[in-house]
Amino acid sequence: MFSQNLSMLFNRIRIVSDITATQKQKATHLSGSISQL
Repeated sequence: MFSQNLSMLFNRIRIVSDITATQKQKATHLSGSISQL
């Protein structure tokens, strides 16, 4: 049971880090587009 909760926690952390990574990519892409204008 404890290991199951641990794996769920790791999955949630991985999902959150993936979301923040894509948001960072969007932000850098957005700033790059703005600097090109």
